[in-house]
Amino acid sequence: YGAATDSIVFGPFTGKGPWGSGEFWSGTVDGDTAVIEFHKNTDENEQGFEIFEISHILAELDWRLSSPEPDVLNCENDASCYNDPEKNAVARILFNNNGEYLCTGTLLNDLAQDETPYLLTANHCVNSQAVAQTVEAYWFYQTTSCNSGVLRNWVHSPPGANLLATQGSNDFAFLRLQTNPPGGTFFSGWTSVAQLPGTSVFGLHHPDGYIPPSVNSYLRRSSGSIMNTNFSCLGLANGYEVGWTSGSTEPGSSGSGLFTSNGHYIVGVLSCGPAPPTCNNPGAGYSKFANF
Repeated sequence: YGAATDSIVFGPFTGKGPWGSGEFWSGTVDGDTAVIEFHKNTDENEQGFEIFEISHILAELDWRLSSPEPDVLNCENDASCYNDPEKNAVARILFNNNGEYLCTGTLLNDLAQDETPYLLTANHCVNSQAVAQTVEAYWFYQTTSCNSGVLRNWVHSPPGANLLATQGSNDFAFLRLQTNPPGGTFFSGWTSVAQLPGTSVFGLHHPDGYIPPSVNSYLRRSSGSIMNTNFSCLGLANGYEVGWTSGSTEPGSSGSGLFTSNGHYIVGVLSCGPAPPTCNNPGAGYSKFANF
């Protein structure tokens, strides 16, 4: 836990840790001090544990001063201005892959509707079990009201997920979180039916690649339609090309879901967008849920 009195406590971890391997990452703590408590029986003489790697996150101001990346585009739309229940299915995820990175993920419902914590994101975000074990989720990372610019009380979940399925050419990663999401989250519906050009769609995503709690990273909504159903970019093949008529997508938005405007079903995962991000005729490439 951190030095602050209200710091989140991660643990206790026992034996060889949550993965049974003796190796794992703890959760991220705020501040410049991490406190670790270690308890052992008096008759135990063996070494308890070793800290052999630490990941540091720069303070937001220092990071922005040293970064050439712009702030969030001014054409982005605050998701709090819309009534989509799927807003509460979306998490900003933080993970470690030789450094800290950010993406977006979406909770998925299953046929049993038993709230198993399945999370869908992109393969270029989480592509191995080692990375999945470090995934932390920030829920309800939204504003208090439409265009208020003030974050509501978000929830930081402990790290850890099992990577159930992933594929580079379809750029998806299907995870099961080790910790149940907090009360009030929503489990999104989905369809495996391939969508046609002209289908009206929207996206819910967390733009801006800065580490929480960056206020600018709150949930945004983009809307438009599918323009092309055989689109390729980077490692993605045979995806959807979406043209936005409102909003855009940016770094940090990767892994977010594409929803049909009619029915609000997930049909894709954000793989790529224009570089640098733009508000001028913006578009994005999404993998197809139908191909997963």
